[in-house]
Amino acid sequence: MAPVTGRRTGLAGLLAGLALALAAAGCAPGPQSVRPAPTAAIEERPADPPSGTLALRVIDRRPSPVLGYRDEGRGVTLRTEGDLAAAVREGLAAALAGQGLEVLAWDGEAERRLTVHIRSLDYQRSGGLLSRRVRLRSQWWVQGRIDGAPYTAEVAASAEQRALFGPGKAQNRKLVDRVLARGIRQLATSPELLRLLRGG
Repeated sequence: MAPVTGRRTGLAGLLAGLALALAAAGCAPGPQSVRPAPTAAIEERPADPPSGTLALRVIDRRPSPVLGYRDEGRGVTLRTEGDLAAAVREGLAAALAGQGLEVLAWDGEAERRLTVHIRSLDYQRSGGLLSRRVRLRSQWWVQGRIDGAPYTAEVAASAEQRALFGPGKAQNRKLVDRVLARGIRQLATSPELLRLLRGG
């Protein structure tokens, strides 16, 4: 019987150690920073694609690079690093170019110009020890003039996922990029914007 008891004791110790490790991983997340690089593949171009040029700029209006808390009680944050506005502009310019436009540097006097204001990019984390749910939301305000006609729009994009203990940095970056890509796709395929850019 002694060998059986020893095996049981060893197994119990192993399980206890595993439980402590899992608890540490689940309850003590560290701060993270992610560098966004969103890309939005648009599979189908419109039958009557727009053409010409568009002066584009993106402005980050968020009060802070902090997206939210991985552990609010301990003040452990998730934040962006690098230039968020530049990353969104690059992704949006590529999407608009795919629609048939030539995207230019900003010119406040251009006949076709568009400004995107990133107003928020908010991260929420909830859940228990063995299951975490995170949700990310972003809101943009868009304004411009297209051949003399004013254009305004609001963009709202969100995504959520569940992860064990985390999510980790790679998962959080994918989530950030997914939300930003959805915003880019929403704007680049806007029927009203494309109508104006076609001269309609």
